Amino acid sequence: MRMEHRVPRRMLLGLAAGLVAATALSACVLLLALLSGSDTVGRAAPMRVQAAVGAYYAALPAAGAAAGLLWPLGRSRLGAAIAGTLGALVLYGSIEAAKGELLPLGVGDAALLGVLALVVGVPAGLGYREIFGARGRPRKRRD
Repeated sequence: MRMEHRVPRRMLLGLAAGLVAATALSACVLLLALLSGSDTVGRAAPMRVQAAVGAYYAALPAAGAAAGLLWPLGRSRLGAAIAGTLGALVLYGSIEAAKGELLPLGVGDAALLGVLALVVGVPAGLGYREIFGARGRPRKRRD
């Protein structure tokens, strides 16, 4: 299979995985809202249920598609760390945009978004590489 055929396929798989994750998380938020009788979720930064569901559907498919696009970077540790950071940046940026709080982006907000992307993205990218290996398949354990 040629490379130009793999990239759109990986992006579509990532997009599909993001949609599945968004649906699962949305179901959890809706269930919590029904059980609590409230139309907001979260304590530190309360968000309306509709905004949370919208944020999930905006952020997770975008992050999944970005992960599919950046998949080849996972062949090296540095590439996996970069891919994880960029994926986290897309994820958190999409959530902030869905909440309507991304633009205008101040220097402090940009710094916080960058630090959050690094703190979450680097371990996520390296962990994903460790679990699935450089070729994207689960590694066989040596006993």
